This record gives sequence, C-alpha cells and structure tokens, in this order.
Amino acid sequence: MSVLIFSQHFSERKAPLQNTTTINTKTLSSEKKRPRLILIREELITLTGDPHTAAILGQFLSWCQRVPDFDLYIEEEKKLSSKSQYLKHGWFRKTIQNFMEETMLCVSIMTFHRYLNFLVDRGWVQIRTNPQNSLDRTTQYRVNLRKVCSDLQEQGYTPPGFAKAHFAEKKESDSGRSRS
Repeated sequence: MSVLIFSQHFSERKAPLQNTTTINTKTLSSEKKRPRLILIREELITLTGDPHTAAILGQFLSWCQRVPDFDLYIEEEKKLSSKSQYLKHGWFRKTIQNFMEETMLCVSIMTFHRYLNFLVDRGWVQIRTNPQNSLDRTTQYRVNLRKVCSDLQEQGYTPPGFAKAHFAEKKESDSGRSRS
C-alpha cells in the first residue's frame, strides 16, 4: 500500500498557498519497524501486586533463560541449600536503561529502582557487582527461581514452564507419598 503525504509549499514572496501532493519516500521504505510487545503474566501480577513490577520480573525471567550457563544454573538452583551459598551460575548484565526500554515502562530511573528493590527485598532477584573484577561496577542480576516458583505455588499458580519441569518434581513426589 502506498501512502501519499499532502504538504503545502510556501514561497519566499508569500504567494498564495499552493496545495501539491508529494510522496514521502521515507515512509515507503521496505524496512518496516517491528512493533514491540511486552507480555505481563497474570500470576506475576498476583505475586507482585503491581503490573509494572510484574513486567520487570517477567523480563528478568526471560533473561535468566538466555544465560549461557543455563543448565548449570538450573543444577545450582536444585542443589541450593542455604542463602549463604556462593552462587556462580545464572548471572547476567543489563543496564537499567535497557530494562526500561525492554519493558516499555515510562517511569523515572528512581521509580524503576524502587520496583527493582521490591523484587530484591522479596528475594526473587539477586544483584551483585562483578566478583572477578573489583573495578567493574556493572550490576549483575540473577533470578532466584526456587523462590519465585515456591511463591507462585503458594498463590495457587503453576510456575513458568522451564521452572515447572525442574522444581515441581519434589512437590509432585511429596504429594504422591502423602496419598499412599
């Protein structure tokens, strides 16, 4: 579909307005901008109590699945016994600006930090600076999958697909024992 853009040209002599039809070639380029989409899961809204925080947690869950050491991350989450344990796998780096763009939230950086601090205070997200390089002050993030899944189950929801397969095994086997 072609689009015609109507514009008015004014001469320097202030002649009467002339209506001319021109085609704006910039709008007709073959490269179309892809619309962005953010999915906010109902269970995350129930868990966090806020759609903005739920959008951020959903984005964290999305990024935790993309870490290069995902298999080791899942194994570490399965074996996690205490909070004091050193967590090596599942960390990723993103800037607050990147998260704000990805979630399409039109909030200030301070407000975004409040949402993030809420997630950290609840134990769903962990943050740190690079432990291998003290000069690197880039913030790294890690989702506590075990805690997110546990809290979702308390709310009556099944955990997201990747976590359900790995953490729901205990719950199913425990419930099977109680029936017999």
